[in-house]
Amino acid sequence: MRFNPMTLFRERLWIQVVSTLALILVAAFGITIVLSIRSQDKSLHEQSRISSEMLSASIEGATFDALGAGRNENVVRQLHRLKERMPSLEASIFDFNRSITFSTMAAATGKELDGFLLNPAAAAAVNRMLADGKDTGELFDETIDGAAYISIFKPILNEISCHHCHGSSRQVLGGLHVRTSLETAVQL
Repeated sequence: MRFNPMTLFRERLWIQVVSTLALILVAAFGITIVLSIRSQDKSLHEQSRISSEMLSASIEGATFDALGAGRNENVVRQLHRLKERMPSLEASIFDFNRSITFSTMAAATGKELDGFLLNPAAAAAVNRMLADGKDTGELFDETIDGAAYISIFKPILNEISCHHCHGSSRQVLGGLHVRTSLETAVQL
């Protein structure tokens, strides 16, 4: 007589009940794990968005007054110091033609912003931002050399204090791009 698991399964009610309960438990644990991962990812992105917005506001506060006074060398020094203290941070100020004017990456200055954007949706968002001057607060995920980063963009509007250098005809002068590493947060 041969052992047949299907016959045993059909003839024993307790095996059917335990098997069904085991499948339900595995499915419940799987769903719980997936929902936890999604929740953690959403929380990580929200915290990253808040941190990126605070960081971009800090950069804006530190550099825009110097720009308004024509002290461009101060801006260059401030961004250089920022890069020394936070090597995984990239910050670039670009004009309405998408040309990078100031950056924590010395090699980026004078080059087009699009050459440094790895997410096609980010380039489209920059187009919209330069056209309408609206800050969407969107985050853009990027992977650089296998490491996770996020980018955020903030418009630089042509305020009254800017008119002495830039005139008043243009609503948006450019923008600020801040890219931060998620590697430390992802590893936790």
